[in-house]
Amino acid sequence: MAKKIFGIILLLIILFSGFIFFSFVIGEHKILLLGIDPSEKRPGIGAVDMAFIITTDNGKIINKTSIYPGGMYHPNATVPQYLQSIGEKKLLLHDTFWENDTAAAAQLARETVEYHTNQKIDVTIIINPDGLDALINAAGPLTVNGEVMENVSSIEWMRDDQSQGNSRGTAVQEVMDAMLQSSKNPAKIVPLSIAAVQQYMAGNIYIFT
Repeated sequence: MAKKIFGIILLLIILFSGFIFFSFVIGEHKILLLGIDPSEKRPGIGAVDMAFIITTDNGKIINKTSIYPGGMYHPNATVPQYLQSIGEKKLLLHDTFWENDTAAAAQLARETVEYHTNQKIDVTIIINPDGLDALINAAGPLTVNGEVMENVSSIEWMRDDQSQGNSRGTAVQEVMDAMLQSSKNPAKIVPLSIAAVQQYMAGNIYIFT
C-alpha cells in the first residue's frame, strides 16, 4: 500500500509540475490518463469520458495528446451481453470499464489505446470527477478562458463550456492546460500531493502499472 501511494504522489507530481525527484523515472515513459464518468450507470466504475497520453522524459512532460473521443475499440475483447443487445459489435474504449473489475478494465483500456496508437503504455491512471475536482481545487484557483474556476464541479464547468460552443474534448483540454500552468508554481506541489493521496484512499484515483 505504501509503495502504491508513493507511486501516486510521484506520478501526480510529474503530471502536474514536471519536476524530477527520483532516478527511476529517468528515460521516456507513456502515462495513460483516463477520466471516468460514474453517472453513466453500469456494473463497473463508469464510462471513459476523456483520455490523454502523457509522455515524460527524465520526469518532465514533453508531450500531451488527447486521444478521446475518437471511437477507439478493443481488437478482440468480448462485448458484454447488454452492449451486444443494443448493437455493439466491438468493445469501445468508452465502455472498457463496463464490468466490475477495475484492474481488468484498465488492462482493456490500455490494450485499446496501444492497439490504435502503436504506443506502449507504462502506467495507467484513472480518475473520477470527485478526484478531478479535488486536484483542480489543490492546483487552483484556475483561470480558464479568462474566468476563475474555483470550488466548482468540473463536469458542470465543462458542460457549460460546451453549451457555449466548445467540444467536450476542447473543454477538457482547457481545464488540463490550466492545471498544468497553475502547477508550475512550486507552492502547489504539496497541496497536489496531499490531494492525490486523499483521493486515492477515497477510491477516486486508481493506478495500474
